[in-house]
Amino acid sequence: MRLFYLLTFLLTIGTAYSQNNCGKYPNEYIPKNLNDALSYMDCVWTDKEKEEFKNKTESDAVADAHFAAGQGIRNRWDLWKGKNSLYRQFSSRGIKHPEDISSIILTSFHRRLNNKDIDFEGQVNEYNEYKKKNEIWTKERIKKFKTLNTGDTVKISFSKSWATRETFSLAYLGQRDTSLDSEKHCFVTGRIADKRKKKESCLLTIEVINLVNCDNSTLGDRQMVKGTKFEYNMTVFNIRFE
Repeated sequence: MRLFYLLTFLLTIGTAYSQNNCGKYPNEYIPKNLNDALSYMDCVWTDKEKEEFKNKTESDAVADAHFAAGQGIRNRWDLWKGKNSLYRQFSSRGIKHPEDISSIILTSFHRRLNNKDIDFEGQVNEYNEYKKKNEIWTKERIKKFKTLNTGDTVKISFSKSWATRETFSLAYLGQRDTSLDSEKHCFVTGRIADKRKKKESCLLTIEVINLVNCDNSTLGDRQMVKGTKFEYNMTVFNIRFE
């Protein structure tokens, strides 16, 4: 009888351990679906990383993780190839862009850490509604592009995240208008140096005239300073005009 209880105890312990066994994941593991992805992230993120991520607001947590954890999700989980079961779970619901997929995964992880309902279907519906609105905005931007001339002055807001202890990486903000008092954004006034169409893209070459809150910032491999020129896809991103 003692042997029976001992075996039962060991089997129970083994089952409990296997359910939380982070060692079951091989190197370069690609999750099979959203729930698998969240369990995997719970294993590979350190307690410190999870605590810092958890204690931010949902929007700040997802935005701040876009370039680090988000890029890892998009690249290491082959979302750009669009062939595995994780990608198909999202694409079957109309979510096909890797950046949208990684944002939903990060949002879901933040909600799980805070013991909130993930509401996957609600997130999917929100992104699909945004996509419909963006199609309308895109048509409006293309129409506006046709009225622009070289020499016109525009304003662009960038999100700003730490690249190193001393420098920031910039990313386009898309539709969002941002108050000039935000410490997390870089604000650029620029002159349109060139405009051209490339397939379905409306491209502007913009030369920086003035910057606010952009010290030690880079856009890709370019330092964002007065005189810098960069390409801006107006089909995708919104800009403001003087």
